[in-house]
Amino acid sequence: AEWYDGETYDARVTREQMEWKQAEVTAPRKSPKIIAQYGLPVRRQETMKPIAVKTAPSGEIIYDFGQNFAGLLQQRL
Repeated sequence: AEWYDGETYDARVTREQMEWKQAEVTAPRKSPKIIAQYGLPVRRQETMKPIAVKTAPSGEIIYDFGQNFAGLLQQRL
């Protein structure tokens, strides 16, 4: 999920294939406009359960989900 709906990344594209533009310097405004950035709300896409739960020698509990992901953990005690 892109927080500001603006970044696209494709690791298959080389630097030579990218359409870079030279940065432009602009003078700061005395009273800049503050504009809300609207996009789709961030919502749960998937619920996962660990494929394995292990205890490290240090006593820490390791949850193995079988894949990398970014998200939040919800645990019932």
